[in-house]
Amino acid sequence: MKQTEELTVINDLSLKQYEIVVHPNDGYDLGLLDKHNYIKVFSGNTLEEFNKEDGRYMPGQLSLANECRTGTVIINSKHWNSLGKPKKIKLFYNEKKLLIAD
Repeated sequence: MKQTEELTVINDLSLKQYEIVVHPNDGYDLGLLDKHNYIKVFSGNTLEEFNKEDGRYMPGQLSLANECRTGTVIINSKHWNSLGKPKKIKLFYNEKKLLIAD
């Protein structure tokens, strides 16, 4: 399993609800090289639930974009609200699954 350092959250209403954007360098930390990656997004799950794929998830997309500054992550405003409006999060990635943890 790969993970990012803590990323500063920017929320954006123009993104789809489970679309997440990071800088390519942060995507590389997760082992991703493709510009668009279709994934299962786990939010509010424990690491154990994530590893067992036991818990609630939604289909989503993780995009790599140079417009996103290194060390930041852009997520949809509604999704950000449902996470409790965190200022920083970590992303964990394993086999097309992404866990958002604060």
